[in-house]
Amino acid sequence: CTLVSCQNSVSKEFTFSPTTIKQYHLRLSSTTPNINYKVTCNFEKENNNIVMLTTINEIQNVGDSEMDNEINQQYQNHVNSNIISIYDNFGKSLPNEATEKRIINPDLLIIEYPKHAIKEGDTWTGQKSAEPDFIFKKIKTIYTLKKIQSNNNIINVAMTFEKESNNDPVLNSMTKFYTGDYTVYDDGTVKNAVITITGFSGFSNLTGKLTIEEIK
Repeated sequence: CTLVSCQNSVSKEFTFSPTTIKQYHLRLSSTTPNINYKVTCNFEKENNNIVMLTTINEIQNVGDSEMDNEINQQYQNHVNSNIISIYDNFGKSLPNEATEKRIINPDLLIIEYPKHAIKEGDTWTGQKSAEPDFIFKKIKTIYTLKKIQSNNNIINVAMTFEKESNNDPVLNSMTKFYTGDYTVYDDGTVKNAVITITGFSGFSNLTGKLTIEEIK
């Protein structure tokens, strides 16, 4: 076969198998919240699953209005708090009995993988919780493998936030979408991501960006 066709036929099987502690800097900038987080993720094997303990090291609401400052002070109460989440070996979020309030969504740091080898151009779907979002309950994601490269694999995501049916016309008109690329290591953990936020708030268009960067 030609070199090009051989490259196109290369496939890879991904699993979520973290071996080291990960630290991330998340920046959420949008028409509503503008928040910076720094978190540490610790992993433990439990049977065939992975328990991730996400510790919030820093959290800052970026704004200069009186309300922004008040919100920022409230956020400081969550510094050093922990969020427990459980995943299977393919990054699927599993139910757990942890009752901690999720001030951030640790599932956004995890990619869900199919249980078979994939090649560039392949797509698959996943679903995760939207918590702590007040309006949306679930995030349905369409994943596309864009590039296979050692410890620099690129996966495109198209996330649609879904809510439960409601009789309120304003709530029903609200939408939220995340689209962009994740770069992932060969062990399935996230290296970085740049995500564009779009949607409708019920009154105006929603725009913004979420960036995730590993802290070395």
